[in-house]
Amino acid sequence: MRGADANYARQQIYFVSYPGGHMDAITRDTNNYSDLSLAANGQILATVLSEERWNLEVMPAAGNGADVRPVAAAQMFTNFTWTKDGRLLDDKDNLLNWVDPETGAKGVVATGQKPGNGDPWQCADGNYIVFLHGLQGGEASINVWRTDSSGGNLKQLTQDKSDNFTVCAPDSKSVFYLQGGTGYVMQVPINGGTPRQVSDLNVAGYFDISPDNRTLAFATVDHAAGHEERLALVSVDSGKLEKKIEFQRTRTGLVHFSRDGKSIVYPIRENNADNLWQQPLDGSPGRQLTSFKSEHIWDYHWSPDGTKLALVRGHTDSDVVLIRSQQP
Repeated sequence: MRGADANYARQQIYFVSYPGGHMDAITRDTNNYSDLSLAANGQILATVLSEERWNLEVMPAAGNGADVRPVAAAQMFTNFTWTKDGRLLDDKDNLLNWVDPETGAKGVVATGQKPGNGDPWQCADGNYIVFLHGLQGGEASINVWRTDSSGGNLKQLTQDKSDNFTVCAPDSKSVFYLQGGTGYVMQVPINGGTPRQVSDLNVAGYFDISPDNRTLAFATVDHAAGHEERLALVSVDSGKLEKKIEFQRTRTGLVHFSRDGKSIVYPIRENNADNLWQQPLDGSPGRQLTSFKSEHIWDYHWSPDGTKLALVRGHTDSDVVLIRSQQP
C-alpha cells in the first residue's frame, strides 16, 4: 500500500493483524514493492522490488539529445510543466516541486493542502497553476484544483471521485481533464462552474490541446478497424470528430502537439530506447526528432519560448526478492 510517510508516492509492504487490525510496516525505503506471495510456513515473503532511475532533463529544442542534461530527480510517471518564467514544475513524491534549469535553484509550491498533489500545469498567462489534489478531508477523492502561481488563492474546480491529467487551455480560460471512471475529456471554466464533456470518444492514455485552442488530440481504440489505435482529432467547441488517422509508428507514450500545431509528437521505442517522432497532420512523412541510444521517455514539453525541450527519461530496475521473518 501507499502510506502518508512517503506522501503516497511509494508502494510499501505492511502487515495487518487479524482480527485486531493493527498495521505495521515491513518495508520502509525508497523502492516500490508489488506481487506478494507468502510461503506455506508463513516465514518467507516473495515480492517484486522495483527501483526507479528517472530524471527530469533539459536539452536545446533544435538538438538531437546529445547535449541533454539532468536537472532534477524524477519518478516513472512524473508529469511536469514549464512556468512562464522558465522554471520546471513537477509532481515527484506527490508534491508541486519547482526547479530552475539554469541555476539549479529548487523549491516547493506551498498549496496549504496535505500531500497528494499531481499533474501540474501552469496556464499560459502565468496567473494560475491547475493540478490534481487527493485525499482532501480524509476522503478518497481526487479533484481538479487551481492556485495562484505563488501558491495562494486555492479553488476546487471539480467534485468527482477520481479525476486525472489536468491541462490548462492555451487561452487560460478553462481546464481540460480526464473524468474518472469514464475516460472522457471534460472541460471546466478556470473560475469554476459546471464541467462539460468535450467528446464521447474514450481516451487511450492522455490527450493534448492544439496551440490555437481549437482541437483535441488523443489516441483511441478503433473497434471498427481491428481494435487498433488511431489518433483522434476532435473539435473543442462542437465535440465533433474531425479526423481519425493512423499512427506512422507504434506509440509508446504521451501525445503532444508540435509548437506550430501542424504535427503531433509521440515517443517510439527501438532497441529498448525511446525517441520522439514528429508526424505531420497533413499525411506527409514524419521524422525522428531525437537520437537517444538508451532510456525510456515519459513526459516532455517545449519551453514557452521554444528554445528548450524538457523530458522525463529513465528506466526502472525490477528484481524478485525474498524477505525472511526474524521471528523464531
